[in-house]
Amino acid sequence: MPNSPTLTVTHISAQAIRLPLGRPYRTAAGTVTQVPLILIELHSARGVTGRSILFAYSDMTLLPLLTLVRNMSPVEPISAATLEKQLEQSSRMVGSQGLVGMAMAGIDMALWDALAKRHQCTLVELLGGEHQRLPVYASIGLEGASSSARHAAELAARGFHGIKLCVGYHNAQQDINVIQAVRQAVGPDIELMVDYNQCLNPREALQRVRLLADSGLSWIEEPLQAQAFAQQARLRESSPVPLQCGENWWHINEVEQALHHGSSDYMMLSAMKCGGISGWLRIAELLRQHEVPLSSNLWPELSAQLLSLSPTAHWLQYSDWWTVLLKQPLQIEQGCSLASTTPGAGMDWDNSIAERYRIA
Repeated sequence: MPNSPTLTVTHISAQAIRLPLGRPYRTAAGTVTQVPLILIELHSARGVTGRSILFAYSDMTLLPLLTLVRNMSPVEPISAATLEKQLEQSSRMVGSQGLVGMAMAGIDMALWDALAKRHQCTLVELLGGEHQRLPVYASIGLEGASSSARHAAELAARGFHGIKLCVGYHNAQQDINVIQAVRQAVGPDIELMVDYNQCLNPREALQRVRLLADSGLSWIEEPLQAQAFAQQARLRESSPVPLQCGENWWHINEVEQALHHGSSDYMMLSAMKCGGISGWLRIAELLRQHEVPLSSNLWPELSAQLLSLSPTAHWLQYSDWWTVLLKQPLQIEQGCSLASTTPGAGMDWDNSIAERYRIA
């Protein structure tokens, strides 16, 4: 968390909302049909309010996550650094993964947002970096060959340089059929990636990655359970296609385990799971030392700034799941992200939209 004498936290407020999702997003791990979010506001003594957004995944976790965030509000004004120490201490018995880790990351993101707004600059500028034009890819769920091809053609027409396909169909041939249909629809110049969403066992994973050798893929993502570091390393040794993993790793210690085992060619971070902005910055420096390409998962507005600060930045994932809520959604030009000029970390929302979908 930021350590600055200019930032004293008075209290933290949060609300739960549920946004509709125009096109259900089906994966091998489950289907997203709506978007449950926690909206966090961190209030400071100088009157600057920092904001952040947490994705709760399902209604089952939405209200528990809301309660956790509210319970982390300080009882009296406190510095950002002291708040961090208190939260770390209070979470030692239960650990800082899962919902606790998500709540703490949300507070961290709101703190950095407040600090950037306090200095009237973007997060990138606050940290002495420069905004980068990043290649952006979009994702397609399990839609079958014909629907995936039509969807991919639409995305290519919008200028995306890369498209990621959820796979993990009943058999490998169905995976191949989808990839081939999409390739025919978008042509040879669009990069294609696939995501198994952790659905395979080691034997199945080895069979499928070998069968995909000639599919022209840029990476195969999460074929195994995310924390199966040693198994993933063995699969990597036999895979003809680079492996991508990381969006479901918690904090820097799991990244360190993956690096120790050699589990993945590329790595991908979720700002909510890696420890917020503070966690991302620590991991980005670690990946610089190991020369590992780094991509993002969700939070495209925030991630565009974080990747601009990451020496090994690779791909920015685009998602419009809560675009309707935002005051300044990510702008894309010719398949690349455009720099934000709005002070903060990129998570300001429209209050009228939030109120419309607020859960009482």
